[in-house]
Amino acid sequence: MPFFQRLGTSIVTGFSAGLEAWRAGALSPSDTQYPDSWDRLEDRLTRYIDANHYFNNTVYTSIQKYAEQKKLDTGLYKHIRPIYNPVARLVGIYRAKVYGGQLDLENLESGAIPIEAADERLRDAIRQVWRWSNWGSQKTEYIDAGATFGDAPIKVVDDRERGQVRLDAMHPGLFQDVDFDDVGNVTRVVIAYRYFDKQSKRSYWYREVIDEEMFRTFRGDELYAYHVNLEGDPVAEWPNEYGFVPVVWGKHRAVLGKQFGANSFHASYRKIDHINGLASVLHDNVRKAVNPVWAVSGARDMKTNLTRTERDEMLILQLPEGGSINPMVATIDIAGSLAALDHSIKELEADMPELALHRIRESGNLTAPGVKAGWADAIDRIEEARGNYDSTLARAQQMAVAIGGHNGYGGFEPFDLRSYERGDLEHQIAERPVIEDSLSKEQTITFLIQATSLPVNEKKIAYKELGIPQDDIDAATEGQVAQENAAIAALVNELSTGGNGNASTDAGTGQAGAVGNSEAANQPVNEG
Repeated sequence: MPFFQRLGTSIVTGFSAGLEAWRAGALSPSDTQYPDSWDRLEDRLTRYIDANHYFNNTVYTSIQKYAEQKKLDTGLYKHIRPIYNPVARLVGIYRAKVYGGQLDLENLESGAIPIEAADERLRDAIRQVWRWSNWGSQKTEYIDAGATFGDAPIKVVDDRERGQVRLDAMHPGLFQDVDFDDVGNVTRVVIAYRYFDKQSKRSYWYREVIDEEMFRTFRGDELYAYHVNLEGDPVAEWPNEYGFVPVVWGKHRAVLGKQFGANSFHASYRKIDHINGLASVLHDNVRKAVNPVWAVSGARDMKTNLTRTERDEMLILQLPEGGSINPMVATIDIAGSLAALDHSIKELEADMPELALHRIRESGNLTAPGVKAGWADAIDRIEEARGNYDSTLARAQQMAVAIGGHNGYGGFEPFDLRSYERGDLEHQIAERPVIEDSLSKEQTITFLIQATSLPVNEKKIAYKELGIPQDDIDAATEGQVAQENAAIAALVNELSTGGNGNASTDAGTGQAGAVGNSEAANQPVNEG
């Protein structure tokens, strides 16, 4: 079932129940009138709905009762429209900067999620979990959930019918109840949503209750066997052999004293509303100035009411003698209004420094040092969020490997439920730069071609900075000049062909024919 379509009636019910608290501003974690509302189910679901509308830019759609009530209760301009809504762009930045790119399924050392401090057996097991989970796609849903809703749960699914264990990035609104221990480990969950049964052609409530003792599944209020055990028999309840609840609860940003997290824009709702209200009023008045209402005096039998299809047309009227017509246009300082709007947008972007990259583009300073300096506070926020996502994912992977070993699934033989205690599951997700400032392959080749004129000691330092193995450095910096140049040419050939040895060389020089831009410091930064 699609990730953002599994909420069913539970969201609608939660929104209706939480509307009163929402009107009172209870979606703020510091609310004093409703101190428990941040973690309460109804208000949590309301918060998810609100965030989803901002993400999809449907927050002011007039056909929705939700939007009409929001306008009324918060004093918004009646004709407000989503002219400036940076939420989807902000979420997209986190999607790209936390786990952007492809997974490295060969050795797990690079790519979107580089694994470190794990031995080869653990890497093999994690690779299998990723493949079974289609994690290359699900990692995007995981980050989208956290950045949009503030909460990003991962359920470890033990699919005994297929003999697989996988990670399932779930919508937080599917969790009707979640209990945590003192350090944030999940100790009990209730998962519920409506689904349509094709055989009976009826819709039912699916409910799953997991604690540290038992698994139970229900259809409506009755136990119902959705799953099978290792013998292939359908079961509705079975003991929890793991000793832990196979769910980890990720948060985009932790909130002091609260169980659930805050999203990437939780403090900016009202500023977004203010900007869109101001922009909508300004646009409407500009429209009136271009196509004003006309006041006619001294004439009779004039058509004064225009139909909807005629209101954008310019009418030519013939007036009787003595009649006059004048535009009714309010005086508006468009330049001043635009300046106020721009000031409000800059104020919002001060709260969302991740959005400031386009202003760095406008300045033209797109070298890596320039972006790092101008985007430093945004980089700090992204790295903070990465830490939350990384630690949650690492715990989920540990659970998955332990469960796979416990069930004897292929590739998980070295592990069992005690592997965590023995330290066999220890690993972490490596740090990676938010702004990529390493030399491109073309720049590296160019430098190597030019390196023949450098003294030996300088060559060694430069090659080491480029990440060239020490054995290759020694081969390229020892012996006579001809040997040095031949070794350099071999390195150039290796880089330019990706190791297939088919690069063309200039006759008589032994140097590869690739030439790049040597001004590496002025190269545009890779924003991916």
